[in-house]
Amino acid sequence: MEIIHAIGLASATEDGDLLKERFSIMNDAPKEILELQSLNKNAINCYDTWKDVIVNYFSLMKALNRGVPLLTFQCQNELLDSLSKCAKGSSNWILPTLITVAFELQYMALHVDDDYENNQRNNKYSYHNSNNPFSVRTHPKILKMQRALATLTKVFKVCVNDRELDMSKSKKIGVHFFSALIYKFYLKLDQTHLSGNIEKAIESIKDQLPSIHSIPKSHAINYLYYSGWLKLNDGKFDSANEKLTLALRLTRKNDYHQIKSILFLLIPIKFYTNKLMPSKKVFQLFQVQNEDDKQDYESAEKFKKVLEISKCYFQIFRAIKSGNIKLFDTFIYKITNFLLKKNLYLIFEKIRKFVIFKLFKVSYSIIVKNPTSFEIKNIYQIPIGYFTKAMEFSQYHNEKQFYLNDREAKREKKLQNQKEKEPEIDPEIRFTTDELNNTECLLGNGIVDGYIKGYLSHSLRIIVFSKKQAFINTVKRNTE
Repeated sequence: MEIIHAIGLASATEDGDLLKERFSIMNDAPKEILELQSLNKNAINCYDTWKDVIVNYFSLMKALNRGVPLLTFQCQNELLDSLSKCAKGSSNWILPTLITVAFELQYMALHVDDDYENNQRNNKYSYHNSNNPFSVRTHPKILKMQRALATLTKVFKVCVNDRELDMSKSKKIGVHFFSALIYKFYLKLDQTHLSGNIEKAIESIKDQLPSIHSIPKSHAINYLYYSGWLKLNDGKFDSANEKLTLALRLTRKNDYHQIKSILFLLIPIKFYTNKLMPSKKVFQLFQVQNEDDKQDYESAEKFKKVLEISKCYFQIFRAIKSGNIKLFDTFIYKITNFLLKKNLYLIFEKIRKFVIFKLFKVSYSIIVKNPTSFEIKNIYQIPIGYFTKAMEFSQYHNEKQFYLNDREAKREKKLQNQKEKEPEIDPEIRFTTDELNNTECLLGNGIVDGYIKGYLSHSLRIIVFSKKQAFINTVKRNTE
């Protein structure tokens, strides 16, 4: 058959591009395969190691023509598995084929069961039914991802264990691509603890691997994105910051979908590690929608979700600037599901302390400017109760009443200031011991972390600030 000879010729001449085109499911199945009742095994015996590849390719084309997603996935998985065996005795000319088949396999693993789920929603023992006696892990989509992951791991090992010293012929060029796909499945399956084995394998041969700048940018960006995401999941924020920052630099300026995906992870990491506030230009990027965005997000609803999350991010960092605890907590609550899905909830919990430190700083500046109104004799010795009062107000106020660092509200306060009497504040009586202890702990954390200069007197319930500089300006503005 012509198709068999074409595959044999591509393997004999080591023409990876030709073989890639033949094995891609994006191309129409050859008519001779569709018209064939069964494959003549005698016709392919002469191809030795490529025998299983040809058989699996024919099965894939048949399944694809029948329109059975689960069967198509199974054939695609077997095709990649047989190609990985052939790759052991080949140089890197086979990499384009491996990459194409692997990429299409991971897409099918993530989307192949959509029809299954829609058809099974009303079944007695469907995945969505509460009476389902089977484990969630037995759902076909989970099983397909697990099978795809096992096959991708085999291909990854083939690339890692390649002993070819000449990098132009080595399959190690594909290590970053396949590790990115594996990381993606680890995150989808919630098996991030297994990523350590892949990282160790890459670390053991890092001197033999090509530079991240010498491999295709798409491979480098995916690797940096998913490995950075995993570092975030492990709490290694500095390493995550380094990887995601490099991924952002390598991304094309007009690839807004990729930029947004990276920024959702990088913005909180960059703030926590470098104390760098996102600029207005960063949030303006989320407002951009073009034809590519429509294709990437598949629907206008998904783009609206991205836009909504970006607005929440804007409000969250606005809360950090002003020390508005209620505003911070409100918008964190709105995107809790997203933060949990992206493993960002923990880092935002860590960021919350900066809202409180900002609140303390603004409260201190208000007391220092008008100490007589607060009956303060020494502006460097402030009762802890005043900061407890500030926290209570910041957490439970109406948004219109919150005037810290809000210019419009400040103007309204100035207009009413002449008519209103100064509020009577009795910090020692107003709060319980637990509330005062909580505030004292927060102030103590600020001192330990180096954001507040001074010391606490527990017996007197006061904080003594440094006369030179009470608060350290650690947060920087991003001018880029």
